[in-house]
Amino acid sequence: MEPHGPSDPMAPPAPKPPKPPEAPKAPKPPEAPKPPKAPKAPKPPKAPNAPSAPKAPKAPDAPKSPLQSEEEHEPDGVNHLLKRIEKAGKKVHALTGDITYRKIDSVLGRTEIRTGNFAYESPTESQPERIGVMFDQLIVNNVRRSRQREYLFDGTWLTELDHQTKTAIRRQLAPEGQVVSAGGPIPMLFTYSKSDLERQYRITRRDPLAHKWTWDLVSGDEPVFCLRFTPKEGTSQTKEFSWIDVVFNEGNLIPEGMVQESSNGDRKTVRLTHVKREHELAPDMKKKLSQGMAGEVPSDWKLNVEPLATPAREAFD
Repeated sequence: MEPHGPSDPMAPPAPKPPKPPEAPKAPKPPEAPKPPKAPKAPKPPKAPNAPSAPKAPKAPDAPKSPLQSEEEHEPDGVNHLLKRIEKAGKKVHALTGDITYRKIDSVLGRTEIRTGNFAYESPTESQPERIGVMFDQLIVNNVRRSRQREYLFDGTWLTELDHQTKTAIRRQLAPEGQVVSAGGPIPMLFTYSKSDLERQYRITRRDPLAHKWTWDLVSGDEPVFCLRFTPKEGTSQTKEFSWIDVVFNEGNLIPEGMVQESSNGDRKTVRLTHVKREHELAPDMKKKLSQGMAGEVPSDWKLNVEPLATPAREAFD
């Protein structure tokens, strides 16, 4: 029998030689340990705040001088007072009392004082506001003499009666059928609304001690306050006066004193004393004010009539 050759297809395949065993892998060297993190340094403690220096005590306000003007910038205070004045004016029917009128002439340096009494009647639906002033004494440079002069205003006509010269002057201050308020040297203000006053004037508070002639009002039994009325540019009042200071009684809001700086430099002051509130005037005074003495001028008097032609002048000259 012949041995099988390599090309014998029936011969079994020769066995594969076994794979040589793999060489063992070298072990990885151990990682070196990481060095520990250095601990954070602690923050230094905050330095304590230095104590604040103590505030210096506020110096006390300097005492107010009676001759030093004081204008308070308190719009709310003025606003409140104007509301009170408007409200009180609606309750006034009639007033009577004594009056002292003083005028210092800036050119001649002459001081003229008139004393007497007054009567005031507030407007109604059927009649205008009316006022009458009856002077009986005149003092010029400390010389007193009897001098009777009356001023009667009915809303349209101002009548001046001079009993010494027997002269009557009637000045028309408003067109016929129209009336104006009895302001001027006795600013009653009862017929003015708050908005009317604010439209015509810049109004500020004043120290009632600013004028020596009104000092005694401050030392009286009842408290008072003072308002300054400065005409606004463009109003007719700028031609008549620079300002008017009015001292009001705090209780009844009646103006008791007035100081006016006229545009020509004259200083005029009005003081009202022993003022009484009346429900209505006495019949004779009511008749005098309503008629304005127009038809009652005696025959031996001289009557001058000045129709309305120029802007109204001040009542007292």
